[in-house]
Amino acid sequence: MKAYSFTISTSFPFSSETVFTALTNARQIAAWSGQSGKVHPTIGGKIELFDGWVKGIVLAYESGKRLSFTWKPSEWAKEKQASIVTCLFKPIKTGTKLILKHSGFPNDSELQSHKEGWVEFVFDPLKMYLTSKQK
Repeated sequence: MKAYSFTISTSFPFSSETVFTALTNARQIAAWSGQSGKVHPTIGGKIELFDGWVKGIVLAYESGKRLSFTWKPSEWAKEKQASIVTCLFKPIKTGTKLILKHSGFPNDSELQSHKEGWVEFVFDPLKMYLTSKQK
């Protein structure tokens, strides 16, 4: 059976704590995504993003360093297993490098859709939000 996963990385001109907080704080998630989201800051805590379109469980939570959680969009069949997202936050000279691995997709179509979605619906809006906060 083929393993459907991808790894993408992007850089932010902000500290790893700033980027991590923007991805985990409900008020900031709503500000950059335009939709509700919450991340309970504990292993086993619930995560809900994009007005509940995605639900999951927190697997790792190390502020400014690592965030991992299960990811299951509402349209996936009940019997389909959740995929897994792992984000690593690496300090670099110019800010933070975020390395995201998303694995466990049911097929290549979902993989491609999510790979584009992370950039379009998370990374790009997050960069715009953080940049606008600095002004």
